[in-house]
Amino acid sequence: MVCVCLDVIGAYVSWIDVSLIANERFVQVLLQFMAVPLLRETACDCVHEIICKGMEPTAKTALIESFVSVLETNGLLTVSQVCCCFRQSVLIVSK
Repeated sequence: MVCVCLDVIGAYVSWIDVSLIANERFVQVLLQFMAVPLLRETACDCVHEIICKGMEPTAKTALIESFVSVLETNGLLTVSQVCCCFRQSVLIVSK
């Protein structure tokens, strides 16, 4: 049931006001879901959709920095992982 709810949120995130989904309460719930193996992929997909939401560049940068900070603080992401993923994305785009 949780996976279905997160899928729906991810599907409609482009229509939802970002303040309703990129806030401390919702992010904390997503972090709790990321700790559950059965929910992790769906929770990460939801975060991906939030980050991909159409926004002004300054607001998007702040949103991404906020997510990286929260994920690092909770031990779910390290700076080396971010750099590795970024390098892979650059390589894919430049091909």
